[in-house]
Amino acid sequence: MRDLTRRLSLAVLVSMFLSTAVAAQRRAAPAQSAQPLLGFQAGFATNSFDALVGAQFSYQIAPQFDLYPSFDIYFPSGPGSAWGLNANVRYWPSLNMVNPGLYVGGGLGVTHVSAFGFGDSRVGLNLLGGWQFHTPNLQPFVELRAVLASDVDRIEFVGGLNFRL
Repeated sequence: MRDLTRRLSLAVLVSMFLSTAVAAQRRAAPAQSAQPLLGFQAGFATNSFDALVGAQFSYQIAPQFDLYPSFDIYFPSGPGSAWGLNANVRYWPSLNMVNPGLYVGGGLGVTHVSAFGFGDSRVGLNLLGGWQFHTPNLQPFVELRAVLASDVDRIEFVGGLNFRL
């Protein structure tokens, strides 16, 4: 399973960089919102982490870049609990299309797993890519994340809804 997770992570990373390189050749206005966004998310993860719920925040720091911290609570199979805290940056490539919402990014994440009174935390690398749908007030999104953190490597499939502040 670990080898499969690493191969999937590599495939996600390569596809994100290829799509960014192609999109960077086009010129259009940045796709991210200049207003801060706050939202909730839900999804599922591999490596026995199963379901997750959480929240995220985004704040534009430069044209086409925003800070994207998030917090997730996992519902792993078996006894115990897990949570993750992420500090990511997203890049919004310029796309010549209506409602461009493609983003890619990465950062650092802390995953904490505890069971039977014992806990362990791991710091790892996050790689992510997704699409945010731009509407007047609400901004739904879908996202694929690869979390590379030693024995808690996983792929996460997430969706959610952002609100403008």
